[in-house]
Amino acid sequence: MHRSPLLAAASVLLGACVAPFETQSAYEEQAYLCDDPDAFDARVEECRLARSRGEPCGGVVSVRGSLQSTQIVVESEMTSSIVGLRQVDGSIWLDEIEATGPTPYFFLTLQMKSVGGVVGAAPVADDRVLAFDPAAESRADHLADERVDIALRISNGAESVDLTGGAADGTVTVTQRARGELAGRFEGSFGDPEDRAEGCFHVLGLDVRIVR
Repeated sequence: MHRSPLLAAASVLLGACVAPFETQSAYEEQAYLCDDPDAFDARVEECRLARSRGEPCGGVVSVRGSLQSTQIVVESEMTSSIVGLRQVDGSIWLDEIEATGPTPYFFLTLQMKSVGGVVGAAPVADDRVLAFDPAAESRADHLADERVDIALRISNGAESVDLTGGAADGTVTVTQRARGELAGRFEGSFGDPEDRAEGCFHVLGLDVRIVR
């Protein structure tokens, strides 16, 4: 298996004394929650309960595929999450999210800009399919079109790398949205066109901001 330098360094820091990828035990203990909706929903409900007790939980994400030529399967409860909203003509639109959580070998950040969609206080079902587009935010109608700028950041505390979703290949399917909440799935290439990943997410904003 090809070993990513950053992922290897992250595994040393987060995995203590074991050599990176000498054993797959940590990944073997990770589940791809997107294949088990009941398990995923249960984790989201655990997150909501934790928040009701005053504990910080910014949602749940699960990813599998190849990042920097390294095969991964991870699940994470997000320890920080920002939801950015924008007020336009009296309506509140979902603009961007950024959520970070730990995995066995690194910290994972899911970032999306120019998500779009009018939102209220209560979650509503959504069925929009958004195409990966690194330039989505620069479009005049970027909150009303069907494009999104998505990236996965991997970091180990000493260094990080942003892997941007490729413009020619990838989609985000939004399934639920609210002023402080966004759920859905994604699939496509990140960074190198041969690096493909898929995942599901349910972000619960710990920090909700409105830009007017």
